[in-house]
Amino acid sequence: MKQTWFEKLYQRHFEDWSNMTGADLLTFILPKAKTIITEKELIEKLNSNEKLKIKFGIDPTGAQIHLGHIVPIMLLQQFLRAGHEIDFIIGDFTARIGDPAGRTTERVPLTSDQIDKNQASYEQQIDRFIDMD
Repeated sequence: MKQTWFEKLYQRHFEDWSNMTGADLLTFILPKAKTIITEKELIEKLNSNEKLKIKFGIDPTGAQIHLGHIVPIMLLQQFLRAGHEIDFIIGDFTARIGDPAGRTTERVPLTSDQIDKNQASYEQQIDRFIDMD
């Protein structure tokens, strides 16, 4: 039976990459990154008063944001306060497909209605840190 693209992608999730070279790892990271800069380059950009555009995305798989969301949200707030542009993206892909491992009790696929309610809940919670408007 032919594997779907998603099954192939998920199968790769379990590969052991502990012996992968840095160059090999970069072949996976680079296509997913628009720009990679060093700490020195970041300092230069910040000192030049260049406004950065920072993107962060989460999926509304539950009704509540959690501690894993708070740390990057607080970091985004700091960049926002410094005058930079934030693109906060609440996606829905993971919420729609459920747990990609196929476990039905861990993360079940959500309906559009549930996703909309979770998204509204996320926006309300995140608005305490970042003006969602």
